[in-house]
Amino acid sequence: MVPTGYEIEDFLPLVEGYFAVRNWALEHPDQVTEEILATVIEPGSVEMRDTLAEIQDLLDQDAHYEGLTETFVLVEADFFRGETDPKVTPTDVIITVEYGVSLIVTGQRSVLSSDTLRRAPWTLTFDRNADGSWLIREVLRNPFDHAPGTS
Repeated sequence: MVPTGYEIEDFLPLVEGYFAVRNWALEHPDQVTEEILATVIEPGSVEMRDTLAEIQDLLDQDAHYEGLTETFVLVEADFFRGETDPKVTPTDVIITVEYGVSLIVTGQRSVLSSDTLRRAPWTLTFDRNADGSWLIREVLRNPFDHAPGTS
């Protein structure tokens, strides 16, 4: 259940912001700082480490992966809430994004549409800061789940 005083819609700007910052970072790897990423990703988290590693790969290779500069466009986000404890924050989300020419539906349960080899299902975990704002602590990806209908 959503924390008291919040609506599911309150989390959509965070998800949209995450994709916007990540897209910008991958398109401008030479301008990325941890401070910029920390606006949407928790400092020191697995997601921060993975994002910085991916950006460093771009800098090391001095070239983009095929299609990497294509941006993610958030089409829809469906949050799943804890049903046994009303104080549990939303932790899972199934997101439909447009990536290049592909429409990708990803989430914890399954890939519902075609995916690229570099993209796989993910689950977003949110953390609340002392100031009441929210950050994405972790984005869990399943690297072995690439094809529709796999589990």
